[in-house]
Amino acid sequence: MNRLGSVLIPYALAYLVCTIYRAINGILGPVLAVDLHLSANALGFLTAVYLLGFGIMQIPLGFILDKFGPRRVQTLLFLIATLGIFLFSIAESVWQLTVGRALIGIGMSAGLMAGFKAAASWYSIERLPLVNGIILTAGGIGALLATIPAEIVIRNFGWRSLGYSLTILTLIVGLLIYGVTRDKKAEHQTEEPFSQQLKDFKEVLKSRVFIRFAPYFILMSSFIAIQGLWAGPWLHQAIGMSTTEVALYLSDIAIAMILGLLTAGIIASWLQKLNVSIIGLLILTGSLYILLQLLIVSKVWPGSHVFWFLFGYFAQYGSLGYAYVSQSVPPHVIGRAVTALNFALFIGAFVWQYMLGAIITHWPKNELGFYPASAYQTSFYVLIACEMICLGWFIGFKTPKSSSKE
Repeated sequence: MNRLGSVLIPYALAYLVCTIYRAINGILGPVLAVDLHLSANALGFLTAVYLLGFGIMQIPLGFILDKFGPRRVQTLLFLIATLGIFLFSIAESVWQLTVGRALIGIGMSAGLMAGFKAAASWYSIERLPLVNGIILTAGGIGALLATIPAEIVIRNFGWRSLGYSLTILTLIVGLLIYGVTRDKKAEHQTEEPFSQQLKDFKEVLKSRVFIRFAPYFILMSSFIAIQGLWAGPWLHQAIGMSTTEVALYLSDIAIAMILGLLTAGIIASWLQKLNVSIIGLLILTGSLYILLQLLIVSKVWPGSHVFWFLFGYFAQYGSLGYAYVSQSVPPHVIGRAVTALNFALFIGAFVWQYMLGAIITHWPKNELGFYPASAYQTSFYVLIACEMICLGWFIGFKTPKSSSKE
Protein backbone atom coordinates (compact mmCIF):
# COMPACT_ATOMS: atom_id res chain seq x y z
CA MET A 1 0.00 0.00 0.00
CA ASN A 2 1.32 3.43 -0.99
CA ARG A 3 1.03 5.19 2.36
CA LEU A 4 2.12 8.56 0.98
CA GLY A 5 -0.79 8.79 -1.45
CA SER A 6 -3.36 6.82 0.52
CA VAL A 7 -2.72 8.10 4.05
CA LEU A 8 -0.41 11.08 4.44
CA ILE A 9 -1.45 13.33 1.54
CA PRO A 10 -5.25 12.99 1.94
CA TYR A 11 -5.24 13.60 5.68
CA ALA A 12 -2.67 16.40 5.41
CA LEU A 13 -4.94 18.08 2.84
CA ALA A 14 -7.85 17.65 5.24
CA TYR A 15 -6.01 19.49 8.00
CA LEU A 16 -4.91 22.16 5.52
CA VAL A 17 -8.58 22.81 4.70
CA CYS A 18 -9.42 22.80 8.41
CA THR A 19 -6.94 25.56 9.21
CA ILE A 20 -8.11 27.64 6.25
CA TYR A 21 -11.56 27.75 7.83
CA ARG A 22 -10.14 28.49 11.27
CA ALA A 23 -7.91 31.35 10.10
CA ILE A 24 -9.95 32.87 7.27
CA ASN A 25 -11.94 35.26 9.46
CA GLY A 26 -8.93 37.48 10.01
CA ILE A 27 -9.39 38.53 6.38
CA LEU A 28 -13.08 37.73 5.92
CA GLY A 29 -14.40 39.23 9.17
CA PRO A 30 -13.92 42.95 8.37
CA VAL A 31 -15.43 42.41 4.90
CA LEU A 32 -18.50 40.69 6.34
CA ALA A 33 -18.89 43.42 8.97
CA VAL A 34 -19.08 46.10 6.27
CA ASP A 35 -21.09 44.11 3.70
CA LEU A 36 -23.73 42.86 6.16
CA HIS A 37 -23.55 45.75 8.69
CA LEU A 38 -22.47 43.52 11.58
CA SER A 39 -21.61 44.84 15.04
CA ALA A 40 -18.47 43.57 16.76
CA ASN A 41 -20.69 41.49 19.04
CA ALA A 42 -22.49 39.85 16.09
CA LEU A 43 -19.23 39.30 14.23
CA GLY A 44 -17.62 37.73 17.29
CA PHE A 45 -20.52 35.35 17.83
CA LEU A 46 -20.86 34.49 14.13
CA THR A 47 -17.25 33.43 13.85
CA ALA A 48 -17.15 31.84 17.31
CA VAL A 49 -19.95 29.34 16.54
CA TYR A 50 -17.42 27.52 14.37
CA LEU A 51 -15.31 27.00 17.48
CA LEU A 52 -18.36 25.99 19.52
CA GLY A 53 -19.38 23.32 17.00
CA PHE A 54 -15.78 22.17 16.72
CA GLY A 55 -15.29 22.05 20.49
CA ILE A 56 -18.50 20.21 21.36
CA MET A 57 -17.69 17.53 18.78
CA GLN A 58 -14.44 16.76 20.59
CA ILE A 59 -16.36 14.93 23.34
CA PRO A 60 -17.78 12.11 21.17
CA LEU A 61 -15.08 12.31 18.51
CA GLY A 62 -12.67 9.86 20.10
CA PHE A 63 -15.43 7.30 20.54
CA ILE A 64 -16.68 7.77 16.97
CA LEU A 65 -13.21 7.48 15.44
CA ASP A 66 -12.53 4.31 17.41
CA LYS A 67 -15.81 2.69 16.35
CA PHE A 68 -16.12 3.73 12.69
CA GLY A 69 -12.56 4.61 11.65
CA PRO A 70 -11.11 7.87 10.29
CA ARG A 71 -12.06 7.21 6.64
CA ARG A 72 -15.82 7.11 7.09
CA VAL A 73 -15.90 9.69 9.87
CA GLN A 74 -13.77 12.24 8.03
CA THR A 75 -15.71 11.77 4.79
CA LEU A 76 -19.10 12.29 6.46
CA LEU A 77 -17.87 15.31 8.39
CA PHE A 78 -16.40 16.90 5.27
CA LEU A 79 -19.77 16.48 3.52
CA ILE A 80 -21.38 18.31 6.44
CA ALA A 81 -18.74 21.06 6.11
CA THR A 82 -19.42 21.26 2.35
CA LEU A 83 -23.09 21.92 3.08
CA GLY A 84 -22.08 24.46 5.72
CA ILE A 85 -19.79 26.53 3.50
CA PHE A 86 -22.34 26.46 0.67
CA LEU A 87 -25.06 27.79 2.99
CA PHE A 88 -22.60 30.38 4.28
CA SER A 89 -21.78 31.50 0.73
CA ILE A 90 -25.42 32.08 -0.27
CA ALA A 91 -26.54 33.52 3.09
CA GLU A 92 -28.38 36.83 3.23
CA SER A 93 -28.86 37.08 7.00
CA VAL A 94 -26.85 36.63 10.17
CA TRP A 95 -28.72 33.50 11.25
CA GLN A 96 -28.05 31.84 7.87
CA LEU A 97 -24.37 32.70 8.20
CA THR A 98 -24.40 31.34 11.75
CA VAL A 99 -25.95 28.00 10.75
CA GLY A 100 -23.45 27.63 7.92
CA ARG A 101 -20.53 28.48 10.16
CA ALA A 102 -21.69 26.03 12.85
CA LEU A 103 -21.94 23.22 10.28
CA ILE A 104 -18.42 24.03 9.10
CA GLY A 105 -17.16 23.76 12.69
CA ILE A 106 -18.81 20.37 13.12
CA GLY A 107 -17.49 19.23 9.74
CA MET A 108 -13.91 20.23 10.51
CA SER A 109 -13.89 18.78 14.03
CA ALA A 110 -11.87 15.68 13.07
CA GLY A 111 -9.52 17.59 10.78
CA LEU A 112 -6.45 16.79 12.86
CA MET A 113 -7.50 13.85 15.04
CA ALA A 114 -8.59 11.68 12.10
CA GLY A 115 -5.20 12.21 10.49
CA PHE A 116 -3.38 11.35 13.71
CA LYS A 117 -5.44 8.17 14.15
CA ALA A 118 -4.87 7.08 10.55
CA ALA A 119 -1.14 7.77 10.86
CA ALA A 120 -0.94 5.79 14.11
CA SER A 121 -2.58 2.83 12.35
CA TRP A 122 -0.36 2.75 9.28
CA TYR A 123 3.05 4.06 10.39
CA SER A 124 5.59 2.69 12.84
CA ILE A 125 6.06 4.49 16.15
CA GLU A 126 9.55 5.59 15.01
CA ARG A 127 8.13 7.42 11.97
CA LEU A 128 5.02 8.74 13.68
CA PRO A 129 6.51 12.04 14.98
CA LEU A 130 7.67 12.92 11.44
CA VAL A 131 4.32 11.99 9.89
CA ASN A 132 2.34 13.93 12.50
CA GLY A 133 4.71 16.87 12.03
CA ILE A 134 4.02 16.87 8.28
CA ILE A 135 0.26 16.90 8.92
CA LEU A 136 0.66 19.81 11.36
CA THR A 137 2.85 21.67 8.87
CA ALA A 138 0.14 21.28 6.24
CA GLY A 139 -2.10 23.10 8.70
CA GLY A 140 0.39 25.95 8.82
CA ILE A 141 0.27 26.15 5.02
CA GLY A 142 -3.53 26.31 5.26
CA ALA A 143 -3.26 29.25 7.64
CA LEU A 144 -0.91 30.94 5.16
CA LEU A 145 -3.39 30.40 2.30
CA ALA A 146 -6.02 32.14 4.44
CA THR A 147 -4.03 35.40 4.34
CA ILE A 148 -2.72 37.04 1.13
CA PRO A 149 -4.23 34.49 -1.33
CA ALA A 150 -7.64 34.81 0.35
CA GLU A 151 -7.40 38.61 0.38
CA ILE A 152 -6.62 38.62 -3.37
CA VAL A 153 -9.65 36.44 -4.14
CA ILE A 154 -11.96 38.57 -1.97
CA ARG A 155 -10.64 41.84 -3.41
CA ASN A 156 -11.05 40.71 -7.03
CA PHE A 157 -14.06 38.38 -6.93
CA GLY A 158 -15.85 38.96 -3.61
CA TRP A 159 -16.23 36.90 -0.45
CA ARG A 160 -19.01 34.74 -1.88
CA SER A 161 -16.75 33.56 -4.69
CA LEU A 162 -14.20 32.55 -2.08
CA GLY A 163 -16.94 30.59 -0.34
CA TYR A 164 -17.90 28.77 -3.54
CA SER A 165 -14.25 27.89 -4.13
CA LEU A 166 -13.96 26.48 -0.62
CA THR A 167 -17.17 24.50 -1.18
CA ILE A 168 -15.59 22.73 -4.15
CA LEU A 169 -12.26 22.21 -2.34
CA THR A 170 -13.94 20.75 0.74
CA LEU A 171 -16.04 18.35 -1.33
CA ILE A 172 -13.02 17.19 -3.35
CA VAL A 173 -10.92 16.49 -0.25
CA GLY A 174 -13.79 14.63 1.42
CA LEU A 175 -14.31 12.43 -1.64
CA LEU A 176 -10.55 11.92 -1.96
CA ILE A 177 -10.38 10.54 1.57
CA TYR A 178 -13.25 8.16 0.91
CA GLY A 179 -11.84 7.09 -2.44
CA VAL A 180 -8.17 6.46 -1.70
CA THR A 181 -7.79 5.84 2.05
CA ARG A 182 -8.48 2.65 3.96
CA ASP A 183 -8.92 2.01 7.67
CA LYS A 184 -6.72 -0.49 9.46
CA LYS A 185 -7.87 -2.07 12.67
CA ALA A 186 -5.12 -1.88 15.26
CA GLU A 187 -3.61 -5.21 16.22
CA HIS A 188 -4.79 -6.67 19.55
CA GLN A 189 -7.45 -3.93 19.77
CA THR A 190 -10.42 -4.88 21.93
CA GLU A 191 -13.83 -3.28 21.64
CA GLU A 192 -14.74 -1.47 24.85
CA PRO A 193 -18.41 -0.83 25.64
CA PHE A 194 -19.46 2.80 25.36
CA SER A 195 -20.20 2.93 29.10
CA GLN A 196 -16.59 2.00 29.87
CA GLN A 197 -15.24 4.55 27.39
CA LEU A 198 -17.41 7.23 28.98
CA LYS A 199 -16.18 6.22 32.44
CA ASP A 200 -12.56 6.46 31.25
CA PHE A 201 -13.27 9.90 29.78
CA LYS A 202 -14.66 11.10 33.12
CA GLU A 203 -11.55 9.78 34.86
CA VAL A 204 -9.40 11.81 32.46
CA LEU A 205 -11.38 14.96 33.28
CA LYS A 206 -10.83 14.36 37.02
CA SER A 207 -7.11 13.58 36.72
CA ARG A 208 -4.68 16.07 38.24
CA VAL A 209 -2.65 16.33 35.04
CA PHE A 210 -5.76 17.37 33.07
CA ILE A 211 -6.88 19.81 35.77
CA ARG A 212 -3.44 21.41 35.57
CA PHE A 213 -3.19 21.53 31.77
CA ALA A 214 -6.76 22.48 30.84
CA PRO A 215 -6.33 26.14 31.94
CA TYR A 216 -3.04 26.30 30.02
CA PHE A 217 -4.82 25.14 26.87
CA ILE A 218 -7.55 27.70 27.55
CA LEU A 219 -4.78 30.32 27.83
CA MET A 220 -3.27 29.30 24.49
CA SER A 221 -6.71 29.11 22.84
CA SER A 222 -6.68 32.90 22.71
CA PHE A 223 -4.32 32.50 19.75
CA ILE A 224 -7.16 30.91 17.78
CA ALA A 225 -9.46 33.82 18.66
CA ILE A 226 -6.86 36.45 17.76
CA GLN A 227 -5.38 34.89 14.63
CA GLY A 228 -8.76 33.55 13.52
CA LEU A 229 -10.58 36.90 13.78
CA TRP A 230 -9.54 39.82 15.95
CA ALA A 231 -6.01 40.44 14.66
CA GLY A 232 -7.54 41.60 11.38
CA PRO A 233 -9.93 44.24 12.80
CA TRP A 234 -7.22 45.40 15.26
CA LEU A 235 -4.74 46.04 12.48
CA HIS A 236 -7.36 47.53 10.14
CA GLN A 237 -9.36 49.68 12.54
CA ALA A 238 -7.12 50.35 15.55
CA ILE A 239 -3.82 50.71 13.67
CA GLY A 240 -5.25 51.97 10.35
CA MET A 241 -3.76 49.45 7.93
CA SER A 242 -5.23 48.55 4.55
CA THR A 243 -6.63 45.07 3.96
CA THR A 244 -3.55 44.22 1.90
CA GLU A 245 -1.26 45.27 4.76
CA VAL A 246 -3.38 43.26 7.19
CA ALA A 247 -2.91 40.19 5.00
CA LEU A 248 0.87 40.64 5.19
CA TYR A 249 0.83 40.72 8.99
CA LEU A 250 -1.43 37.67 9.13
CA SER A 251 1.07 35.97 6.82
CA ASP A 252 3.76 36.68 9.41
CA ILE A 253 1.69 34.75 11.94
CA ALA A 254 1.07 31.86 9.54
CA ILE A 255 4.76 31.53 8.65
CA ALA A 256 5.63 31.65 12.35
CA MET A 257 3.10 28.87 12.94
CA ILE A 258 4.86 26.63 10.44
CA LEU A 259 8.28 27.37 11.94
CA GLY A 260 6.98 26.88 15.49
CA LEU A 261 5.38 23.53 14.69
CA LEU A 262 8.57 22.35 12.99
CA THR A 263 10.95 23.42 15.77
CA ALA A 264 9.04 23.20 19.08
CA GLY A 265 9.58 19.46 19.48
CA ILE A 266 13.23 19.66 18.44
CA ILE A 267 13.99 22.47 20.88
CA ALA A 268 12.08 20.72 23.68
CA SER A 269 14.12 17.53 23.16
CA TRP A 270 17.38 19.49 23.15
CA LEU A 271 16.48 21.41 26.32
CA GLN A 272 15.49 18.21 28.12
CA LYS A 273 19.07 17.00 27.63
CA LEU A 274 20.07 20.15 29.52
CA ASN A 275 17.60 19.24 32.31
CA VAL A 276 15.04 21.84 31.23
CA SER A 277 11.61 20.21 31.59
CA ILE A 278 8.66 20.57 29.23
CA ILE A 279 6.79 22.22 32.11
CA GLY A 280 9.53 24.84 32.41
CA LEU A 281 9.53 25.43 28.65
CA LEU A 282 5.73 25.84 28.62
CA ILE A 283 5.91 28.37 31.45
CA LEU A 284 8.60 30.35 29.60
CA THR A 285 6.89 30.36 26.21
CA GLY A 286 3.47 31.03 27.76
CA SER A 287 4.92 34.05 29.57
CA LEU A 288 6.54 35.35 26.36
CA TYR A 289 3.26 34.81 24.51
CA ILE A 290 1.43 37.03 27.01
CA LEU A 291 4.24 39.62 27.03
CA LEU A 292 4.11 39.96 23.24
CA GLN A 293 0.38 40.64 23.40
CA LEU A 294 1.01 43.38 25.96
CA LEU A 295 3.62 44.96 23.69
CA ILE A 296 1.30 44.78 20.66
CA VAL A 297 -1.80 46.12 22.43
CA SER A 298 0.16 48.90 24.17
CA LYS A 299 1.38 50.03 20.72
CA VAL A 300 5.01 49.93 21.80
CA TRP A 301 5.93 49.37 18.15
CA PRO A 302 2.67 49.54 16.14
CA GLY A 303 4.16 48.52 12.80
CA SER A 304 6.33 45.71 14.11
CA HIS A 305 6.33 42.53 12.05
CA VAL A 306 8.68 41.05 14.68
CA PHE A 307 6.13 41.15 17.52
CA TRP A 308 3.45 39.48 15.41
CA PHE A 309 5.87 36.84 14.14
CA LEU A 310 7.05 35.97 17.65
CA PHE A 311 3.46 35.97 18.88
CA GLY A 312 2.60 33.31 16.28
CA TYR A 313 5.80 31.38 16.95
CA PHE A 314 5.56 31.03 20.73
CA ALA A 315 1.86 30.12 20.52
CA GLN A 316 2.82 26.82 18.87
CA TYR A 317 4.74 25.59 21.91
CA GLY A 318 1.43 24.85 23.60
CA SER A 319 1.21 21.76 21.37
CA LEU A 320 3.93 20.20 23.56
CA GLY A 321 1.24 19.80 26.20
CA TYR A 322 -0.37 17.03 24.16
CA ALA A 323 2.76 14.90 24.38
CA TYR A 324 3.22 15.58 28.10
CA VAL A 325 -0.35 14.65 28.98
CA SER A 326 -0.24 11.59 26.70
CA GLN A 327 2.77 10.32 28.67
CA SER A 328 1.02 10.99 31.99
CA VAL A 329 -2.17 8.95 31.52
CA PRO A 330 -2.73 5.20 30.94
CA PRO A 331 -2.16 4.16 27.29
CA HIS A 332 -5.77 3.09 26.71
CA VAL A 333 -7.11 6.61 27.46
CA ILE A 334 -4.55 8.66 25.52
CA GLY A 335 -7.03 9.35 22.72
CA ARG A 336 -9.65 10.52 25.18
CA ALA A 337 -7.11 12.70 26.99
CA VAL A 338 -6.16 14.43 23.73
CA THR A 339 -9.79 15.06 22.75
CA ALA A 340 -10.46 16.39 26.27
CA LEU A 341 -7.63 18.90 25.80
CA ASN A 342 -9.05 19.82 22.39
CA PHE A 343 -12.43 20.39 24.02
CA ALA A 344 -10.85 22.82 26.51
CA LEU A 345 -8.90 24.50 23.71
CA PHE A 346 -11.83 25.19 21.40
CA ILE A 347 -14.41 26.02 24.05
CA GLY A 348 -11.85 28.48 25.42
CA ALA A 349 -11.37 29.95 21.95
CA PHE A 350 -15.16 30.30 21.57
CA VAL A 351 -15.40 32.20 24.86
CA TRP A 352 -12.47 34.51 24.05
CA GLN A 353 -13.64 35.26 20.51
CA TYR A 354 -17.17 36.11 21.62
CA MET A 355 -16.01 37.98 24.74
CA LEU A 356 -13.74 40.30 22.76
CA GLY A 357 -16.59 41.25 20.43
CA ALA A 358 -19.00 41.76 23.32
CA ILE A 359 -16.59 44.21 24.99
CA ILE A 360 -15.75 46.09 21.79
CA THR A 361 -19.46 46.63 21.01
CA HIS A 362 -19.81 48.89 24.08
CA TRP A 363 -17.99 51.67 22.16
CA PRO A 364 -19.74 53.65 19.40
CA LYS A 365 -18.48 53.41 15.83
CA ASN A 366 -16.94 56.43 14.10
CA GLU A 367 -18.04 57.92 10.78
CA LEU A 368 -16.15 55.19 8.90
CA GLY A 369 -17.99 52.46 10.76
CA PHE A 370 -14.88 51.57 12.79
CA TYR A 371 -14.59 51.01 16.51
CA PRO A 372 -11.97 53.18 18.29
CA ALA A 373 -8.57 51.79 19.25
CA SER A 374 -9.50 52.13 22.93
CA ALA A 375 -12.30 49.57 22.45
CA TYR A 376 -9.88 47.00 21.12
CA GLN A 377 -7.24 47.82 23.72
CA THR A 378 -9.68 47.42 26.61
CA SER A 379 -10.95 44.08 25.32
CA PHE A 380 -7.42 42.76 24.83
CA TYR A 381 -6.31 43.93 28.28
CA VAL A 382 -9.21 41.97 29.80
CA LEU A 383 -8.13 38.94 27.76
CA ILE A 384 -4.52 39.29 28.91
CA ALA A 385 -5.62 39.49 32.55
CA CYS A 386 -7.55 36.22 32.10
CA GLU A 387 -4.52 34.65 30.45
CA MET A 388 -2.33 35.60 33.40
CA ILE A 389 -4.78 33.87 35.76
CA CYS A 390 -4.61 30.71 33.63
CA LEU A 391 -0.82 30.79 33.60
CA GLY A 392 -0.72 31.35 37.36
CA TRP A 393 -2.91 28.27 37.84
CA PHE A 394 -0.59 26.20 35.64
CA ILE A 395 2.48 27.34 37.58
CA GLY A 396 0.95 26.87 41.01
CA PHE A 397 -0.89 23.57 40.47
CA LYS A 398 1.54 20.70 41.01
CA THR A 399 1.02 17.20 39.63
CA PRO A 400 2.26 14.17 41.58
CA LYS A 401 5.76 13.04 40.68
CA SER A 402 4.41 9.60 39.84
CA SER A 403 2.31 10.95 36.99
CA SER A 404 4.61 13.55 35.61
CA LYS A 405 7.74 13.72 33.62
CA GLU A 406 9.14 16.89 35.11
